[in-house]
Amino acid sequence: LVYDFDARCVVFRVTTSRALFGVALSASGRRVLCGGADRAARLYDVATAALLHDAKAADRVRAVALCGTDDVLAFGGFDGMLRIHAVERGAPHAVGECGDTARGIAIDDQATVLAVGDDAGVVRCFHLERRHMGLSRPAWLSTHAAKVWCVAVRRDGAMVAAGDYANAVVVYSASDGIVLWQKTTWLGKGAPFTWAVDFSADGSTLAMGHWDGYAYLASVAPKRRAQRHDEDDSIEEGVDNFEEEEASEYDFEETAAVQRPDRVYAIAVSSDGSKLAVGGR
Repeated sequence: LVYDFDARCVVFRVTTSRALFGVALSASGRRVLCGGADRAARLYDVATAALLHDAKAADRVRAVALCGTDDVLAFGGFDGMLRIHAVERGAPHAVGECGDTARGIAIDDQATVLAVGDDAGVVRCFHLERRHMGLSRPAWLSTHAAKVWCVAVRRDGAMVAAGDYANAVVVYSASDGIVLWQKTTWLGKGAPFTWAVDFSADGSTLAMGHWDGYAYLASVAPKRRAQRHDEDDSIEEGVDNFEEEEASEYDFEETAAVQRPDRVYAIAVSSDGSKLAVGGR
């Protein structure tokens, strides 16, 4: 189902004979991608319900992702394979191994960064080019202590967030895999499972959903450093003689925790980070 909150009605509905495990709505709201037990990932036009693309896998599809420009989709699942399709071309753009069952897949707006997390506890990050979206070798990979259930790529392609089954959410630099921030402490009790992570569209907020019954929010902001001119440099009176360096690091700060009666399975944060949708058991 696709629900229009302004019109307060369902604007798209599709029924399948097998279970659906993954769904992604495009940033424009014009297309929706879904995949599941029937070993296929299908892209639909929301307004007309027309099937735009039908891609097959060798086993059940567990995770799907759709880039912000609506023309590149990625999916993976129980066959241990990762697939990218350029919709306008129809054929697969690239096929590669993701190690184990793919549990989470995410892609940035311009289809330049693709991240996948699997049952072996590995996060793989691929740097993509429109002309050649190779999946033969990731730009970097990182191993967690347990399976990586969910991943998110910031829409500008700057960061990758990964949540695992060992009480950890880790945020990486998408360019080189350097750890920017991690969360390993939780307010509630229960299994050490992180079920969902999501960046706001403006990149200012990271949302996390956990088995402990809480949804967490963290702010993300670039550090700004001021550099004073050398003493030998001329100083002009009445003018701020500091120059801002380009931000090379980020500040993360936990800002909120929303408690539910039971575990949190899914979350979604609004474009500016001001609203949070939480779903769970």
